[in-house]
Amino acid sequence: MKVLLIWPPYQRLMGYSFVYYPVGISYISGTLRKAGHESFVYNMNVPAPGEPELPREGSRQRFVALLDDDACPVWQELRQVLREQKPDMVGISTMTIFAASARRISRIVKQECPDAWVVWGGPHPTSCDEEVLRGDSVEFCARREGEETMLELVNALAGGLRGDFSSIPGLSWRSPEGKCVHNPDRTLIKSLDEMPHPDKDNVVLREYYQTSHFNNVFTARGCPFKCNFCAQDKVWTRVIRYRSLASIKDEIDTLVDRYGFTQINFMDDTFTADKKRTREISQYMKSKKLTWNNYTRADCLTEDLVKEMADCGCTEIGLGLESASEGMLKHLVKDESVEEIERAMRWCQDAGMVLHMFVMTAIPDETQEDFDKTLAFMKRFKNVDWSFGLFGPLPDTGLYDIAVDRGLAPVDVNWEAISRSEEGFELRRTKHFDQEGIQRNLNRLIRYKKWDDFNRLPLSGKLAKIQKRFFRFKSGVQT
Repeated sequence: MKVLLIWPPYQRLMGYSFVYYPVGISYISGTLRKAGHESFVYNMNVPAPGEPELPREGSRQRFVALLDDDACPVWQELRQVLREQKPDMVGISTMTIFAASARRISRIVKQECPDAWVVWGGPHPTSCDEEVLRGDSVEFCARREGEETMLELVNALAGGLRGDFSSIPGLSWRSPEGKCVHNPDRTLIKSLDEMPHPDKDNVVLREYYQTSHFNNVFTARGCPFKCNFCAQDKVWTRVIRYRSLASIKDEIDTLVDRYGFTQINFMDDTFTADKKRTREISQYMKSKKLTWNNYTRADCLTEDLVKEMADCGCTEIGLGLESASEGMLKHLVKDESVEEIERAMRWCQDAGMVLHMFVMTAIPDETQEDFDKTLAFMKRFKNVDWSFGLFGPLPDTGLYDIAVDRGLAPVDVNWEAISRSEEGFELRRTKHFDQEGIQRNLNRLIRYKKWDDFNRLPLSGKLAKIQKRFFRFKSGVQT
């Protein structure tokens, strides 16, 4: 059977570039190919060469307008790919923010390949399978971990099974009578080493990528922590399953030999959760003379571990601050203190690592004092790459339940309708802020980041930026 696995467009429809090779569906592609099926990975979010990047202002409105625009080059590209591929099945991996885009893909699939089955997988259909199946153009949802469920489904369809799919764990499906059926959950894969490496060979429109986009590696699945804004535990649970060091080495060696990589991105949710294992991987990376980066938590670092990681080639690290208010960290169930985070940040900077930090605002119970503490904390650090955004509740998360209890979010939510609205997922108001107050604080973050990014430029970069701004001002273009 021929299967086309799709990562939906989101940032691309907004007009800006966010290139990420979707490792999740590439694992599924590798699993299907190992079993003798034909499968391909198609990332619709990666822009075509020369595709213009548009201003961030108005990006949400742009996304909504293009969802149903048949003339949009993204949808024309999809139609062309479907005509060339002629898949028997299309699998779409989607988060909740991608739901409207995934539905648009499903409808186009039914127009171009009316006999093809459509299955959704990922966090959104895991939490909202009923909503997904009651919409049109989708027959199946592969809940939670998808490799074995997708393989059993593809094998069953290839073998002629029709009508009753109740024997496949982890599957939700629509019966011929239109009833939504939810099979029992599937047991998670016990040994990740048994899985084939992600498929990075059978890629649709490979010319859209640079080789460096394929250097992402997962060494584990799952996160043991209880942050109540995160939905990852609905897919992976709160148990970490680790790949063996031998399996990790084999994948890295393959990437180095095939692509000539000298740098690897470790994509685990909490890379340093097991410090002994982190040291083993670090020493291996040093032996291969590779640089690398990772994401983790401040309380999963020690000063000695940070120094060893840096000595072994770790050049960048990402940590979540979320808020510099102790009250907000407790509200988010981060189980970390501001002191722990600040200490870890200084360790990383002292070791020479590039530090990426993540912050959110418009948290349901956040006060002006909480926000001011966060901004003041940010200003105490130099040479930090800050990313920030407004909190948006996700289905099946504790913080969504809190937003409902506060009367800030509705009990019955059509998540797909929200995903195609101009307002998006962010709260319009919180316990202490109306929409104007939320926007005012967001603007303060934006202004600080612009100023901080400018200060991090070398002198030549600062002069070029000033010159560009001057000529834009002279020509009457707003900046």
